[in-house]
Amino acid sequence: MQQAFRFRLYPNQEQMNKLRQNIGGARFMWNALVADEMVQYKADQETPLPDGKRHPRLTYTQIKKLQGNEWLAGVDSLALANVSQQYRTARKHFFDWLKKHNGPRVGMPKFHKKWSAKWSYSTNNQPTNADIHHGSVRLDENNKHVVLPKIGSVRVKAHRQLIDNWHISTATITEEKSGKWYITLLVEIGDVAAWDKTGSIIGIDLGLSRFLTASDGEIIERVRFIRNGERKLTKAQRKLSRQREVAKKLSKSLAQSKNYQKQRIVVARLYEKIKNQRTDFLNKVSTQLVKNHDVIGYENLSSRNMQQNHKLAKAIADVGWYSFVLKLQYKANWYGKQTIGVAPAYITQTDYETGEVVKKPLDVRKYVNSLGHAIDRDLNASLNIRDKALATLQ
Repeated sequence: MQQAFRFRLYPNQEQMNKLRQNIGGARFMWNALVADEMVQYKADQETPLPDGKRHPRLTYTQIKKLQGNEWLAGVDSLALANVSQQYRTARKHFFDWLKKHNGPRVGMPKFHKKWSAKWSYSTNNQPTNADIHHGSVRLDENNKHVVLPKIGSVRVKAHRQLIDNWHISTATITEEKSGKWYITLLVEIGDVAAWDKTGSIIGIDLGLSRFLTASDGEIIERVRFIRNGERKLTKAQRKLSRQREVAKKLSKSLAQSKNYQKQRIVVARLYEKIKNQRTDFLNKVSTQLVKNHDVIGYENLSSRNMQQNHKLAKAIADVGWYSFVLKLQYKANWYGKQTIGVAPAYITQTDYETGEVVKKPLDVRKYVNSLGHAIDRDLNASLNIRDKALATLQ
């Protein structure tokens, strides 16, 4: 079994320059593969080859050898190989969707812009069976430094203890917009002991007024992370806008404006704090549910489609349903529990006691059914989800 560990990195200036070279090299390779695909795809359409053959595409090793690309020799070769693999996977997903048109629309891989793309790259550990203190990616004996290919020994804050005989598979190095550096180690940790069975089967209804309502009556209130930090965020963003205007009046680029860059980091760190608070909340709630219940039913909701409702988009993004369900799934898989997604059709409209389907507007949180019983809308939905999940087990 594999587990990801994310630690803070503290590279010196020289190491930061080398890390950024690797990140830039990875982005350059992706864009080169996209550009070559566009040229060759057009050639396939305009001058098709016999027997349905395609014009040959450049490999990443061929791109490295092209005139002008000599600087790529200083980039971690495994980072470039990983980009090539990621590109091939993305390209395959596009053409598979093009043939079958199954599921959400998948687009052709697009160019990564320097300032909008995520600043990260991934490298592999070699040999793959080396323990955490040996191999091309390794921690020192005190877990205070990590060695990376082409970079050397970088100071790291490994706040979680890694077992000596575990194996590091990959390392992803990221520079956040806040200016902080992180390393994510994907580690082979072996089998994990299953948690004790509780015999409990529940359904959970995820919402906006409450984060979660469970079929056993438990309610977890929603924490409004963006709203809680909105005052500071609004003030910081206004100052950032003013600094942008000042730079414009002085005919400076934003990269040249030190005041703009300082304020950009202030805004980025506020967003990062909100993201970290949300992640911590989702981790704690998902762990609690998996520990206390053997089977957890949930509603298969499409956050992407729901965010097209602009009145609710901000709240839906803030609540983090998609991330929460992913955490439930992998934790249940680790610890011998089970999660079951059910179709959302008629979950809310169907009365649990009578089976009657009654449409209700969103602002109706409680109602009286035909038996004269007062029903909580969210609890009713969670009971229906539990029963649908149970039906799939039988």
